[in-house]
Amino acid sequence: MKIRTQLNILTALIIGGSGFAGYQAYDARRELDQFERAMNEAMETRSILLMIEELPYHDETFRRLQVERDRILESERKKAFADAVRSYAARSPVDLRRSIRKALKVESEYFLNNRGRKNEIESRFEKLILLSWGSLAIGLFWLLLTVHTSIFTTVGRLSRRMMDFLVDRYSFQFSQPDSNELGDLQRTFNALAQKVINTMDDLKRLDQAKSEFLSIASHELRTPMTSIKGSLSLLTSGVVGPLDVNALRLIKIAEGETDRLIRLINDLLDLAKIESEISRSACAGKAGTNSAAKHSTASLASP
Repeated sequence: MKIRTQLNILTALIIGGSGFAGYQAYDARRELDQFERAMNEAMETRSILLMIEELPYHDETFRRLQVERDRILESERKKAFADAVRSYAARSPVDLRRSIRKALKVESEYFLNNRGRKNEIESRFEKLILLSWGSLAIGLFWLLLTVHTSIFTTVGRLSRRMMDFLVDRYSFQFSQPDSNELGDLQRTFNALAQKVINTMDDLKRLDQAKSEFLSIASHELRTPMTSIKGSLSLLTSGVVGPLDVNALRLIKIAEGETDRLIRLINDLLDLAKIESEISRSACAGKAGTNSAAKHSTASLASP
């Protein structure tokens, strides 16, 4: 699976999971506010009921009680409070006390019922908050673990292999790349490394052929040049008879040029000997890595 696809799925899971839990927590918070308001209303209604019995009848008080009655939405509470208001309007102390006690009982049950529901919602709200933060933390940890495993670890391993390749250490082996973006990068590097290794092998063969050519050519040229040098020396010594001045001068020029060619041939032979010594030292130092290099070259060829 592609790394981008993995990250998109993880991000969607994190946002979806934490968002769902957060929405549920928000909904629970709204329910808590509703129960809190209901409990406050029950306490206010209870306070009003307790004051009715102590207040003398007054039209303004009666109107306020009617307004309070109309504000109550629950039918049982509204009926009990309306009975108390009617008893207050009838100015009957006995009926008023009885209706107030009944209304207070209804308000107490309503208050206790809402408090119990509130406690349940509070417990659910706390669990949803923990679930929301827990899912977010787990999702982020999973995301970081995926990023570290799929990206940082792979990039670090590939970087070390590149550095080994840069310093001519062919002892490593290329593993099968993953089917993702970094795997494509590793396959590209493997192909480039294969091309570089092949080019280096070709250059080594060319260099070896060049050295062999120089060595053979130097040896083949040295023998005839030595013969030519000897022949010219004999001519100048008068072995074949006296020579005129012009011929002797030409022979001297040829003998000088022959000496220069012999020196050049000797320099080429010395250069060939130095390259041969360097090649033997390099081969001795890398004897343990050559087989691994060949193995890595073969593994590079496989996709």
